[in-house]
Parts: sequence; structure tokens; C-alpha cells
Amino acid sequence: MNLPLLHGLTAFIIAYALLVIASGKGAKAFYSILVMVVSFACLAGTGEILKNATIAFFSWNDVRAIIILYLSLLTAGILKEVGVLDRLLKGASKGGCRFGGLAVPSLVGLLPMPGGALVSAIIVRDRYLKEMKLDKETAVYLNFWFRHIWVPVWPLFQSLIITAAVLSVKEGTIIRITWPASIAAIIAGVIVAYFLLKNKDCVSQEKEGSWIDLLYGLWPFILIAALVILLNIDMIISLIITLFLAIIYYKPTGKMVENAVEFASRPTILGVLILSLFFKELLIRTSAPSDLLHLATSSGLNTYIVAYLITFIAGLAAGGENFFAATAIPLLLPFIMPSHTSIVAPVLLAAFTGGYMGVMVSPIHLCLALTVEYFEAKMSKSLLLSFITVIITTVMVMAYIFLV
Repeated sequence: MNLPLLHGLTAFIIAYALLVIASGKGAKAFYSILVMVVSFACLAGTGEILKNATIAFFSWNDVRAIIILYLSLLTAGILKEVGVLDRLLKGASKGGCRFGGLAVPSLVGLLPMPGGALVSAIIVRDRYLKEMKLDKETAVYLNFWFRHIWVPVWPLFQSLIITAAVLSVKEGTIIRITWPASIAAIIAGVIVAYFLLKNKDCVSQEKEGSWIDLLYGLWPFILIAALVILLNIDMIISLIITLFLAIIYYKPTGKMVENAVEFASRPTILGVLILSLFFKELLIRTSAPSDLLHLATSSGLNTYIVAYLITFIAGLAAGGENFFAATAIPLLLPFIMPSHTSIVAPVLLAAFTGGYMGVMVSPIHLCLALTVEYFEAKMSKSLLLSFITVIITTVMVMAYIFLV
């Protein structure tokens, strides 16, 4: 009988450690995940497991996730090329210096892209450092935190796409469970920002742009949210509708469309999702999930705490919101979907929040690293501010889970 070299959970720990080492050495996400997948397949896989995982990978559920990611990137590329981002930023400035300083990275966060916090950092640099007279570390924190407040509720983020694919449900189903994490992150960020900015007077109170500029750039995002969350329309159809209307309304040139297609077709980004989905199919066919379930139940820890800690460690170690969704969520399937038909909402909320918060205090998070480098700041103080905000966010989410 063909037996794996190691038990599933042991193989997972070794493979994940190799991912962390590869990431720490500067390897890109695609190559780090590739190391993890190959090593896990060698340690925990058998011929039968590899065969079944490969067959499952070509199921519509996984193919659908790849199509969604490509359409998401293509939509983001079109909006970026036609200057929607610039109009959004002008409109945000209508609310004043402080409001604009927090709104800019938040609006940029509606266009998920690798290292996207650097885009908003470039835009808000003068506002933070010259107009608001902030120190560099505070500037890094504000830009970094508010750039990521939509992770639990915005269907273009890879973590949501991957989580939905892992659980074989629509993105809107995930959002209707994970939304408290986003609300808590916004409240916590505003609380910390209040104390950081309350004695700061903006040198310039000039209000650029108008509310029309804001609406000009915001409607595609409102449309996606309405279609996916309110009307529960499939993500692929929602993205096609939005993309079609955006092309009609904004009238991008042929060159703009070409640049957007090139942006959406970068093989390493699509490769991360492909590897993540295959790893999920591989992982759930080994003994790793049942090993973890046995370990957690025998430890006596609360299920919500276990779910939070496992994904938090995954997010902290890997530094990418796609990592925890691709690695830790499949590992927690026996907790999240014990009957294989329905989701235990509090467990999923705790798990998603843990991964999200782990990413937000990870020193190898690409957005944080790029922003620190751009502002020429020290990472330690920025991480401390993020850690304080993570604690506040976690307390609020856990209070919601246990009390509500």
C-alpha cells in the first residue's frame, strides 16, 4: 500500500516553515507557495492523493475562482488606465485635509493589487509630511492600515475569492459573515488615528475636486457591491456587467485596454491562485485537517480561539492575505463546515479575522515593506501602531462572536 512519508499535519508544518523561510529570503509569493506545495506533495502525498487532487482542481469551483481573479484584475486595470483613481482622490479631498488623508488609501484599497499601498503612499506623501506635519512612521501606519480596511468585505480581494472557492460558496455568502471584521477594523483605525491627528493642524485647507469627482470614480465599486452583496448575483456575471458598463462609460483607448490586459495577465499573480487552489485540493485529501481537529479538541481550547490563532499565525508568518486563505482555511474545514453542507458562521468569522489581523502585523507584508521604504521610516513604530489597532479590532470581533 502506498503510504505518505509523514502524517498530514507534520508535513503541513514543515512545508509551511519552508514557505516562511522562502518568503523571509525575499522570494516572491509565487515561488514561496510553489516551495510549500511541492514539499507538502512529496511529504504527505501519495499517487492516489495527487491524482484525486488534480482531478478536483479542474472542477468548475476552482476554474471559476481563476476566472473571477482574472476579471477582477482586468476591471482594476481598466479603471486605473482611464484615470478613475485620480478622480476619486480629488473627490476625497472635498472632505478636508484629515478626511482626505484617511480616505485616499481607503479608496485605493478598492483596487486590490500587489503592493498597492505604495500607490496611495505616493499620492498622500505631501499631505502627510508637509501639510499635516506627521512623522514618517505615523504616515506609514495611516496609509497601510486604511489601505486594507476592506479586506473582509470587498469581493475583489484574493482572500475572499480563495475562501469562497475553498468553501464552495459565493463571495456574497462569505461577506455576509465576515463584515464585522471590516467594521471593527475601521472603528479601531479611526480611534487610533484620532489620537495621532487630534493635535495636528493641516497647513493647507485647500479642497480640491468635487463630490462629482468622487461619484465619477466610485460607481463601478458601488455597482459590484450591489450586484454581489445585495442581489447575490454570481461574481463572474457581476464583474462582466461592471466591466462592460465601465468600457462603455469611460471609453478607454486601445492602448489602455492593452495595458489593462497585460496587467491582468501577469503569470505570477494568476499562478499564486492556481497553486493555492491546488494546495487546497491536496491538503483536504491528506490527514492534516483531521489531525488538527483531534489536536484542537484534545487541547481544551475554545474553537473560536483555535480558529483565530491558526490563521493569525499563518498570516503573520507569510505576510499576504492570500496566504492564510489558501493554507489555513482549508486546514480548518472540519471546524468551519463540519457537516460539509453548512458554514458555522462564528468559526469562519474568527478564522478570517485571525488571518486578516496576522497579515496586518506581519513585517514581511509587501505593502508595509514598500511603504516603509518609500517614506524612509522605521518599521518598529509603524508595527506597534498596527499591533495596537489589531488588539482593538480583535477584542471587538470576539465580543461580537461571544455576545451576539
